[in-house]
Amino acid sequence: MEDKDLIIETTLLAGKIMIENGADMARIDDTLKRIAKNSGVTEPDIFETTTGIMMSIKGANAQVIAIEKRRIDLERIARVNDISRAYQAKTKTLKEVYAYLGYNAL
Repeated sequence: MEDKDLIIETTLLAGKIMIENGADMARIDDTLKRIAKNSGVTEPDIFETTTGIMMSIKGANAQVIAIEKRRIDLERIARVNDISRAYQAKTKTLKEVYAYLGYNAL
């Protein structure tokens, strides 16, 4: 399993970008669970709302991230989906996914 804190931070960042840019909650839930499960988390505990996301992994601290802004940008949502699928296909590492999301969150 990848570093638990990095898994949580990457997953939360992906969800934040998706919620802020107008993704539907089913797509968000699917993407976040895909990232966590491909990182070796068999049962990720993730709870998404339009105002925040909470995630915990057994043996790690839980983290919460607030959603403070909103707009519609389907291109950003598509980029998060693309990078999560690249991670699933093992063409990107979790560190690369986190760096990509951090850059694109600006």
